[in-house]
Amino acid sequence: MFRFIKENSSTISKLTVYQFALTVFGLLLFTVSKYSQNAAITVGISVFSVLFYLFIIYTNIWEFGARDKIKMDGKRLKPRPMHGLLLGLVSNIPNYLFCIASTVGYVFIDRSIYTAEGNFTSPEWAVNLYAISHTVGSYLNGTYLGITETANIYMYPFTLALITLPAVAACALGYYFGTKEKFPIVAEKRNVDY
Repeated sequence: MFRFIKENSSTISKLTVYQFALTVFGLLLFTVSKYSQNAAITVGISVFSVLFYLFIIYTNIWEFGARDKIKMDGKRLKPRPMHGLLLGLVSNIPNYLFCIASTVGYVFIDRSIYTAEGNFTSPEWAVNLYAISHTVGSYLNGTYLGITETANIYMYPFTLALITLPAVAACALGYYFGTKEKFPIVAEKRNVDY
């Protein structure tokens, strides 16, 4: 696993940077759409930001797969059909760590003890672990915030794992189709001399 991370560190770090950058983009769109107080607008804008995020991931991983195809055709690299899936899973490790921490906190919260406002308070370590890890994990995936909040699944820890699935699928498909040179979304750049 560490060898895989070391060999693909630039691609993994690029995917992580895209997630952070598009999280800011998604949070800005979510904040603006929230003021409309219209659920359809909030979901629509969130779907747009998610699709834009997946588009960025797919095109970059497609190019990575197309470069690997050249190496495979030259017999310098063996085919590795699961490589895109692994890239997607490894680049989402921070999301999975927040999901695990949030789940542990959520499971140990005593739901029989709560304040007048309906907030759970015991045990304090579980409430804090859940609240901090879930909040950070949710905002780390700000592109999905409009969808999860409107669907009222925002508070459940499984959403942090669930919302990584489209990104992992985009990586897997992008790499696979890149190695086959099929379904490029963006036209190739060509150097033309006049």
